[in-house]
Amino acid sequence: MRKTLWMVLILAGLLAAMGPSPRYLEELVIGGGYGSPPDGGMDLEADGNVLTDGSVTVGGAVTLGGNLAVAGDTGLGVDYTPGARLHVRTASDGDFAPTLLLHNASQTVGTAAGVQFQTAGADVDRAKGAIIYESTTSYGRGDMHFLNSDYAGAGSAGLASDIRMTLTNDGRLLITQYLGTLTDHDLLSLATGAVSVNGDLDAGVDGLARGVLTAWDGVGGTAPGVVRLHAPGGSDWFLFVEDDGTLRIHDVLPTSNTDGSIVGLQN
Repeated sequence: MRKTLWMVLILAGLLAAMGPSPRYLEELVIGGGYGSPPDGGMDLEADGNVLTDGSVTVGGAVTLGGNLAVAGDTGLGVDYTPGARLHVRTASDGDFAPTLLLHNASQTVGTAAGVQFQTAGADVDRAKGAIIYESTTSYGRGDMHFLNSDYAGAGSAGLASDIRMTLTNDGRLLITQYLGTLTDHDLLSLATGAVSVNGDLDAGVDGLARGVLTAWDGVGGTAPGVVRLHAPGGSDWFLFVEDDGTLRIHDVLPTSNTDGSIVGLQN
């Protein structure tokens, strides 16, 4: 008891001798400190850095004002070894509960939030793929874009030129090679190429929505739009109309409104 009292008196005297100014601890080393070999020690440095080669367990919230660099795997909601570089886990029965939320707080129309994908090179500006949600009207409503850039150089995929597919807010699916080639009324629109369907192709809904099949003419108006019919014997026939409505058929793809034979006349 007497030894303890003497220690308290000595410490009090030292603090009094230091005056009223704040007392600072320049550096604190716990255990063996941070270094090699790893022994679970910790350094609290004068510049505010905390270095440890052990584990850190936090029971409360953590607020970061700067960057966070993690050399190993990171688990959120995971009380075991993470299974990926970023392992986010939740357990929620019933309705959808988001596991990851990407939030751009700007309320300006055209604001976007999304993720990028990169597979090659150390340059961070080579993310050639992306999935981006872009607001197009009020209350954050908008379209989901899938981007894929074919540019062979530095630079990441962007909304201006690399949209390949868009799921619109009103339920339309638009597929294109570049922005600005899609019409507003199309449910599925392809800028170029063909669509193959292994089965029946239905247009419209019986008793509810009329179906329309359109075959546009080619460049210059000289190559008519056609319907291609494949005969059981293996031959192809192309059905089309002239400008006056005359229905014609040809055994090769027509290049003029007058190719082939007349099937019927417009009355």
